[in-house]
Amino acid sequence: MVYRLVTVRRSRGGVDERCELPGSEIKTPTQLYVKAGDFLISKRQIVHGACGIVPSDLDGAIVSNEYAVLNTHGDLDPRFLRYLSETTYFQQTCFHSSSGVHIEKMLFRLDKWLKWPLNLPPLDEQQCIVAILDAASEEETTIQQQLDLLREEKRALIADLLTGKRRVRVPDTTAEPEAA
Repeated sequence: MVYRLVTVRRSRGGVDERCELPGSEIKTPTQLYVKAGDFLISKRQIVHGACGIVPSDLDGAIVSNEYAVLNTHGDLDPRFLRYLSETTYFQQTCFHSSSGVHIEKMLFRLDKWLKWPLNLPPLDEQQCIVAILDAASEEETTIQQQLDLLREEKRALIADLLTGKRRVRVPDTTAEPEAA
């Protein structure tokens, strides 16, 4: 049987497919199935922000036990959790729930992390917050696209001006003013 393995990108970069392997080639004996909407935390990379929501196209993939697989059971909107994971408090709780002698050797302890207090608003309020943050993200994307287009237009204009394809007309300041 062939399995789809997923990985979590640093800096909350999301969950991506890592590869497809036959079961005989998978070296880690303990694997966990993930479902769409599950929240994955990389136990070795969470100090670098490696966490994310499993997208629907990766439903049924697998991860090793190097990941904490959490689901919300309907009490927590996964989209809210995605935004929450970007907060300083969330990042600090993950860091303080990890142990190790060097940042690259730290290991996340889920049992320790679950003891941190987390004040969550009711589900309907979470959904309102997500709607506002999604709208702000869309606006930010639109503005960034406009800015990219303006930069591209500026580069083209500079190139045209420097190569002489386009000329700048300078008013003649040597002409005498007309008498009134």
